[in-house]
Amino acid sequence: MPVADRDRISGEAVDEAIATEVACLCAQPRKNRCVALLTGDVDFCSLVQHARDCGLDTVIVVPKHARGPIPKFKAAGAKVVVLNPVADVSPRVRAVLHKNGEGTVQLAEPFEYSFDRDDKLEITADFFQELRYFSDQAYLAKFWYAQKLGSLTVFPGQRTNLTALKFTAAADRVSAFTKYDGNLAFFLPVTAKVTKAMPANLVAPMPELSTQVLSKLQYLDSNLNASLAEAMLTFVNVTDNKKTLRRLEVLPGPSDTVVEVEDKLRFAFLSNCSDGEWRAAPKDGEVRKLLSKHGLLIAETASDAQVLKSMQKFARKHGLPSMQSYHGLVFRIMQFMYASDPTRTQPVEFKS
Repeated sequence: MPVADRDRISGEAVDEAIATEVACLCAQPRKNRCVALLTGDVDFCSLVQHARDCGLDTVIVVPKHARGPIPKFKAAGAKVVVLNPVADVSPRVRAVLHKNGEGTVQLAEPFEYSFDRDDKLEITADFFQELRYFSDQAYLAKFWYAQKLGSLTVFPGQRTNLTALKFTAAADRVSAFTKYDGNLAFFLPVTAKVTKAMPANLVAPMPELSTQVLSKLQYLDSNLNASLAEAMLTFVNVTDNKKTLRRLEVLPGPSDTVVEVEDKLRFAFLSNCSDGEWRAAPKDGEVRKLLSKHGLLIAETASDAQVLKSMQKFARKHGLPSMQSYHGLVFRIMQFMYASDPTRTQPVEFKS
């Protein structure tokens, strides 16, 4: 089932295209139908179940480095095929969470994940679920921190899974550990280039939790991005963040106020149903090129302060919504640039 790739259209639009295609196949009366999907995204499990209920045979092709979702796809009724990479894609970056809740990023030798017993992953999940820890990287990070076990590698996720396997194999009994009380927020910033990955963090909840996380993800600062409302607007409109918020049923809507959006983000950051991976603030490369093309920027390497002034001029000229922050203007101009692209989904808006 071919669809356009994520480099050409937004990830959310790709997901919608896949769902639409499966719905069309389900509506066809032909027998011996089959759909194959290359993904490691467990959000497609409900789609797999729907296809199965419609009589469609479903094959999920999973990259070798993303074996964690296999049990869930099998439980949904899909046949799973593991795809070996044609080139070495073993991650060389390590994100380490330390006992104080702060993180660091370092380069290391390629990590090769050779685990082939998927049933053991289920046993590991049962161990942590009994202690009220439920998600992927997040569950072990929160457990490790709460039990004061020291530093933990939280990226790549396969390394985290391997640590979980070794730990549960050596653990005497579940009762020796304290149960999770829901008071920790784990987040692993995701950037376009893993070689420039940002450190993971784990924090206790506080009234300013959303502000703290958005600052760590570089949406909010005390300089050119001081508006919390605009930082949240930019954050919720990043495709992967939007997708996670929708899955958690806390995606902001037009009637939400800034306070209500902040509360929704707080819920999402504390949720055990999230793996803690959130996209960091998007880059401004395309906007810089556009401004240079329109003669509003002498050089694409201009300072952020100069780019901010140029973006403000561009926004006024084209009647874009008024924004005060750097990231807010980048968001509005990017929205303007792709306004005629039919593959783009509508932006999330809320009361400012």
